[in-house]
Amino acid sequence: MKLLPKWVLIFSLLFAAGNIFIFINRNRKFEYVKYSGMDELYPYEASTSFLNKWNKNNQLFTTAELEQGKSVIKKQTGADTVSDETTKVIKIASWLYKFFNQQQGIPETQLSMLTPFQQYNYLIAHKEKKLWCGHFQRMFGFFCTVAGLQNRYVEIVPIKDSANVGYHEVNEVYLPATKKWVMVDITRNLFLISKNDQALSAAQYFDYRVKEQPVALLITSFDSTTVISKLMPKENFSTDIYFNKNYFLRYYINFNLSEVYSPIQKFQKYIFPKPWYEIYSPGSSGTNFFFRIKQFFFFGLLVLMIMMLFYLVKNKWRQSGLKK
Repeated sequence: MKLLPKWVLIFSLLFAAGNIFIFINRNRKFEYVKYSGMDELYPYEASTSFLNKWNKNNQLFTTAELEQGKSVIKKQTGADTVSDETTKVIKIASWLYKFFNQQQGIPETQLSMLTPFQQYNYLIAHKEKKLWCGHFQRMFGFFCTVAGLQNRYVEIVPIKDSANVGYHEVNEVYLPATKKWVMVDITRNLFLISKNDQALSAAQYFDYRVKEQPVALLITSFDSTTVISKLMPKENFSTDIYFNKNYFLRYYINFNLSEVYSPIQKFQKYIFPKPWYEIYSPGSSGTNFFFRIKQFFFFGLLVLMIMMLFYLVKNKWRQSGLKK
């Protein structure tokens, strides 16, 4: 008596082989990627749930750190005395740039293992130590949270990864008064970038650069002793080593890697579309075709295994009946 139909065995072997191949190549084409457009990243009416989605990274700060951060903000920036969100953004950004600009360089690995507030204290105490864009980004995000400013983290990523190109980290801050997200790039001394009197988000600035629009931009930055706003020189209108057609933007929902790479989270992301970041890349045709193939083979094998179990149980019952 045949325990299983021949076709079930054949398809089970094919689907098992497909799953093994996909698992081996799981970090290449088969990962789910959330491609988002302007309307998804920058809705006109930002709901509470939408803002909370981007607040996950800023919920990692301890109560003690937030309280100490408030004291630092009050003493160093005076941002606690102003109600205008844009002014707060500029005060915090210019303060961090002024304090740490001279320390830009290749940092020690251990610096990234500290919390943003610990990074701040460490760099204050060790002026010979170096930091780069990711540390500016995290510290700014922390102090914005302390000041009550909704913010999120954006990474500029090369389309073709190689040793010859770099990544870059910036922030975005949500301004309720204008219902706009604005980009802050402390590392490169770009606190606000405005076009036609409107501060730009990271995606808007990216579009401007990719399309090489011949429109003047107003740059707010730190100059020697004070913050100034000035028009960008004409020769810089269409040049930016990061914001160009060779890059895309990655918006982080969660970069707590101990959580992202936990066994449960990894298993969930392997099967279901559960992104920990969203991508803005209007110049490329993003697709999750290979992820859907992975789902097809995974759930197909699961169904076949259930069918095999069904036939085995059915045959066992039949054999038990014959013995009686």
